[in-house]
Amino acid sequence: MKKKYAFTFIEVMIAIVIFSVGILAVLSLVTNNLKSMDRNNLRLQATLLAKEWIELVYNLRDANIEKKLSWNCLMNDEMYRRTAEELSNKIRKATQSDFEDIICEWYFWTGNALKIWFDSKNYLNYDNFQISNSFVDNFDKSRLFLLHNNNWLLRYGHSTGNTDKETYFARYLSFKTIKENNMVLPPDKILKVESHVLYMKWAYTGEVVFESFIWNY
Repeated sequence: MKKKYAFTFIEVMIAIVIFSVGILAVLSLVTNNLKSMDRNNLRLQATLLAKEWIELVYNLRDANIEKKLSWNCLMNDEMYRRTAEELSNKIRKATQSDFEDIICEWYFWTGNALKIWFDSKNYLNYDNFQISNSFVDNFDKSRLFLLHNNNWLLRYGHSTGNTDKETYFARYLSFKTIKENNMVLPPDKILKVESHVLYMKWAYTGEVVFESFIWNY
């Protein structure tokens, strides 16, 4: 007579435990890979955003030099349409209200952070704030939103409205004076510029910083 073999309850339980451990290990590996991909994607986007604003700084400098102005100025679209002679005359006779259109130097002081964005007509907008030691504070002050115009063309910008979509990113520029032989170089000659992009998604945070130098030439 042939012997009949059967699994005992204990054997079945051991098999289930081994199988469950294997499944959990696979799920953990997949989850970690997805998290890693998500974090790498965040850092890649932050890197591109930081590089974009370094390029903008050079663009502003060169445009101002073309207008025979100091590079450390920001001007609205109407001001850029004026000739170099008109701008020189306006600056020479400038009043406080004029400087609402011509913002120079003090927006580039060490310790100040500068936010720049474009409105729906591609006009340059800017604002500054005092840099904090708190990551969350700096993030909240410079958070990027997805803005749109009537044609639903999306772009990054800073907003206080309720209709713009929040992103995981914040961006600002900061400036530092340069020392040479223990002497601080004049800030109207050369500055170190840093393009900061902060990102925060749930409990995961990070920052990308691009550094460069701008000067009159």
